[in-house]
Amino acid sequence: MYSTNLQQGIVFSSELNELIFTFQINDSDYLNHADIYVISDHGPVIFSSRLFFKGNSASIYNFRSLVEENLFSLGESYDRLEIEVSVNDAQQQSTFVDVIYCNEFALIKDREYFLRSNFLSYAVNSRIPRAGFSYFLELYAVKDEPIEYKISAIYRDEYQKQVNIDFYSTKNVAPSDGLYSIEVGYEIVNNLIAERLAGHQFELLAFSVFAGERCASFFIDVDLKQKDAYMFKNKFNISEIVFIPAQIKCKSDLELSSAIVAGKKMQYDLKPSRTFEVESGPLTVEEAERAELFLMSAKKYKAIVYDDYSVEWTEILVSDIKCDIDLKPDEPPAISFSWLPTDSRPLAVFSDSVNTRIFAKQFNPIFN
Repeated sequence: MYSTNLQQGIVFSSELNELIFTFQINDSDYLNHADIYVISDHGPVIFSSRLFFKGNSASIYNFRSLVEENLFSLGESYDRLEIEVSVNDAQQQSTFVDVIYCNEFALIKDREYFLRSNFLSYAVNSRIPRAGFSYFLELYAVKDEPIEYKISAIYRDEYQKQVNIDFYSTKNVAPSDGLYSIEVGYEIVNNLIAERLAGHQFELLAFSVFAGERCASFFIDVDLKQKDAYMFKNKFNISEIVFIPAQIKCKSDLELSSAIVAGKKMQYDLKPSRTFEVESGPLTVEEAERAELFLMSAKKYKAIVYDDYSVEWTEILVSDIKCDIDLKPDEPPAISFSWLPTDSRPLAVFSDSVNTRIFAKQFNPIFN
């Protein structure tokens, strides 16, 4: 028999540290051994070893790093770990622990209440553009917990009146403990309203998603563009989109080597690169805080928008970060940074030749 120092119920990975085993054995004065396996629900064995010890205890140092590195490499946010232990070649015994990835120390007294009340996302009050993206709201649910949600939308009808409308999901229950996604977006909600109104004109203004006590709200901003989108992994290792309307400057650089061959100077080993300098436009305090989380994230992506408005994400590196968040109403937050693609090969986005003909484009008098 053995016991561990693991907490009961769901835990955040940041709460893990050293995993200590306490064994009930008779010959504690002699050298004993324990075969320990830590198996991820996603497949890999993240730890396997025979530990030799005197007394009645043994430990795995920095257990947290093993769990977090496995989840991060797999792109997962939740894991159910099985810990198999055999002491002195006796029959194996197993312990299970449910872990949610969290790379920050969460000062939360009641984890279960927090998870019942919140999506694992910072997008609780977000401005979004009219088209182009879906947003996945992740929630943790225990087995047999109802997984249903309501979308409450506000639109302007053809008579310029604001109207509220609600949509309800089908009723489901969680088949097991774990994370579940709700997909929403401008186009999804807009299509729901269009189907309900059957041909009447309208303009979607905002919508909110409710799942139990959880809530996230999205406000449609016609001035936001797809090109303002960045994606990052939040502290729960879940992908989030943040919009940073900004002025962007592109700086090109070329590294090369030269040599004289047969009396003629030649250049070789050309390495072109581009760095993009970003100066944000007006942001709310919440948007600036989310932008700061994006800048501090381990994984960052930039939206590359094609002529047909399709989007491809390219991984980027960020430098020269400046993030001033002041709570004074007369001094809006300011964000600035530089980014470049992680791929050393230059990024080229080719336009559709049909749509780029001179008479097919609207004239833009940029010097007026």
